[in-house]
Amino acid sequence: MVKPAICVEDVSKAFKKHHRRKHFLTMKSTLVKDIWARNRTSDDLFWALKNINIDVKQGETVGLIGSNGSGKSTLLKIFAGILKPTSGHVHINGRLSALIELGAGFHPEISGRENVFINGIMLGLSKSEIHRKFKEIVDFAELWDFIDNPVRTYSSGMFMRLGFSVAVHVNPEILLIDEVLAVGDQSFVHKCLERIFDFKRRKKTIVVVSHDLSSIEKLCSRVMWLSGGNQKQLGPSREVIGSYLMAVSKKEEDRYASQHQKIVESIDSLSASEDGESPPNGLSVESGLLGNMEKPRRWGTGEVEISKVLILDSKNEQRYVFQTGEPVSIRIEYSAKQKIENPVFGIGFNLLDGTWCFGTNTHLENIRIRSVEGTGWVQIVFPSLPLLENTYLMSVAVHAADEKPYDYHNKMYTVAFRSTIRDGGIFRPDHEWLFSGNVSIINADESS
Repeated sequence: MVKPAICVEDVSKAFKKHHRRKHFLTMKSTLVKDIWARNRTSDDLFWALKNINIDVKQGETVGLIGSNGSGKSTLLKIFAGILKPTSGHVHINGRLSALIELGAGFHPEISGRENVFINGIMLGLSKSEIHRKFKEIVDFAELWDFIDNPVRTYSSGMFMRLGFSVAVHVNPEILLIDEVLAVGDQSFVHKCLERIFDFKRRKKTIVVVSHDLSSIEKLCSRVMWLSGGNQKQLGPSREVIGSYLMAVSKKEEDRYASQHQKIVESIDSLSASEDGESPPNGLSVESGLLGNMEKPRRWGTGEVEISKVLILDSKNEQRYVFQTGEPVSIRIEYSAKQKIENPVFGIGFNLLDGTWCFGTNTHLENIRIRSVEGTGWVQIVFPSLPLLENTYLMSVAVHAADEKPYDYHNKMYTVAFRSTIRDGGIFRPDHEWLFSGNVSIINADESS
């Protein structure tokens, strides 16, 4: 039976918490330090990992995902032997190279050439092996003009490129990668990705940590999702990434729902003002999302008032986070104190930096409303809203045909769109690609 490349059994890792009040400032406090340490409780420990179990097969590529602080890098450092587990066991079968803290062993006062030899020996190469690989290492890093300069004169990108090149030329059986692909310009990043895919094709064992979920899905057959140091889920890449994205979306939904509720409560306590300025106790956003932007505000005569704004999905349920291209409806509930003729209802979307993305109203679309009176609602339905991944501020308004504002809610509502496709711009129109001639297309599941 073939042993797994990495075998992890009930691994947990704790770190000591550091409390300002427990610094030892006197001789007496230093002498009693050991007594205090013996009485330390579990409350003085932070558990970065708790009971992690996984077998990584020979030649398998596994991804680690999760939010910042979930324990991903800690686990990778335990695999690499940089950290020791507080409890449990890790068994490594094969030569290992870690792309975790690139160039961590480099000495700033000596040359890149000397550092290549020192770092290579630290990673398990013999001096003769480094001599044989030296030209290839420097060629890959594209640093011949600087290889004999002290490393302290290198830019951060040059430093990282040399570290990456040394690590991948160790020719390991197990490769650990931790968010190290931002190691140079775009062409060098592509070169790094090509080398990693080459390792995968050569059936090397790879464990990769990244927030780039599309790359994780392409690279990895299995994914482990860590949350708060706990092993949340382990399974096929698409399945685990889907669960993780649902959890992230739920967290965002809760946050935006809370913001929306504050807006609704504020609207109940405000009335529109005719002068076009914010009311005396005007609306503000406490979330900090807007930074120094113009704050959302409300103005108008109040002859027609917007009482509620609902952002709805295809099931008519309130949502605040959508996938690009999903159906979205915006319902504007209103109240008119008397009969108002020829009102116009409109909506608009801005980015957080104020960039205008889209806006329309009933007048622009040749919908003539004869009159409104009492309460009711107006709803605009988007069968597919192709806004690209971003967070948007939505404005809604009702005004007269001559543009006199009855009630204007300026950038008061937040809605987010998410996508696994990395387009550029602000929207994704329907489109297709057509080809002529002898063109061979690689299927998505072949791309790795």
